[in-house]
Amino acid sequence: MGNFKEEKKLQNAILLYLGSRKDCLAYRSASLKIEDKNGIWHQPLPKGHPDIICMIQGGKVIYIEVKAVDGRQSIEQKVFEKRVKELGGIYLMPRTFKAFEEMFAAACS
Repeated sequence: MGNFKEEKKLQNAILLYLGSRKDCLAYRSASLKIEDKNGIWHQPLPKGHPDIICMIQGGKVIYIEVKAVDGRQSIEQKVFEKRVKELGGIYLMPRTFKAFEEMFAAACS
C-alpha cells in the first residue's frame, strides 16, 4: 500500500490544477455519496473506481487513479482500469505531478 499522505497531497494538487482550467470539469469520486431514507450513507460507485473523474472539452472522460511512488493498485482497481481501456476510455495512474502533466497533455491531444 502506498503512502496515504503522499497520495492525498498529489491528488489535491491535481484537483487544484484541473479546477483552475476552464476546459474541464473534475471531481473527486470518493465525494459521491447518497443518503438513504434511514439516514445511512452509501458510496454508489463500483469498487475500484478511480480517485478523480475529469471531463474535458468535447466530452472526453478521463479516469485518474492517483498513486504514491510505491503505491500499488488493488485487484478491483486493475479490473476497473482494464474495463475502461477495453471500452476505449482513458485511464491515467500518475505517481508524480510531472507525470500527471505529461499524461494529461497526451490524453487531451
